[in-house]
Amino acid sequence: MDEEHSECFDIIERASQLIHDDQEMMRDTLRELYCHLQDHFDHEEHLMNQCKFGGGIGGQGWQGHHSDHERILRKISVLLDGPPLCLSDHHESIKEFLSRLARDLNQHIAQYDSLYVETFHKHGIN
Repeated sequence: MDEEHSECFDIIERASQLIHDDQEMMRDTLRELYCHLQDHFDHEEHLMNQCKFGGGIGGQGWQGHHSDHERILRKISVLLDGPPLCLSDHHESIKEFLSRLARDLNQHIAQYDSLYVETFHKHGIN
């Protein structure tokens, strides 16, 4: 999981470096981030269910964790599905969006992911 988390932050960093570059490259990087997060969240939820963490699918703990995954994905989706990015006019707001997204991911890891570490280790998952 740590490697997957690290990759998420690497993609956010790459996106932030593209703010002053080509608009389509930025959009492609945001799409890559969305896909990577979606794959990571699916993997994480599969492992949580496998270990019956949070009651498994539909359990209260699992559902809260899943809801936070959906919240994070919605944030990126809103930006991707909205009007085309105009980097020259909005680069500061995009930079702030990426900063907030990194903070949200850090908060998610601290608030939610840290709860399953012990359970995953007991099941031989690192």
